[in-house]
Amino acid sequence: AREDATLQALEALHKYGFVLVDGVSGSVEATRELAESIGLILPSIYGDIWDTGGELEMRYKTSEGEMIDTAYSNASLPLHTDCTYMNHPPGLQLFNCVAQSDIENDPFGPKAGCTKLADGMHVADILRKTSPEAFDFFSRTPIPFV
Repeated sequence: AREDATLQALEALHKYGFVLVDGVSGSVEATRELAESIGLILPSIYGDIWDTGGELEMRYKTSEGEMIDTAYSNASLPLHTDCTYMNHPPGLQLFNCVAQSDIENDPFGPKAGCTKLADGMHVADILRKTSPEAFDFFSRTPIPFV
């Protein structure tokens, strides 16, 4: 049964570019077990797995209590790509949301830290069809991270 669920998740990941898995406990160990069930965990400059909440959150606050890095906050972020400054950015990331905080304590409103997803391949295909010159430029011109 678990193998069937893993296969279904990998098929959805291949088809849609993301998959939502529920029922995973909030521990780092459970997240590691899920990750290892689908592949090898490659370490990065942050280690193999890291926690963006709890005690670590306190390290990323200024003396006034403001967050230094939005990754450690519950702020809503615009669409972005993680880790583009790395020579070898992750091909797949897993996020284990242990608890979402309510925005202004509205139980029916949006949650803080909501994940927004965009289909970058679809966007690139639209660009290729509507502006071939721009597509050619962005697909062939190296743009280093500064």
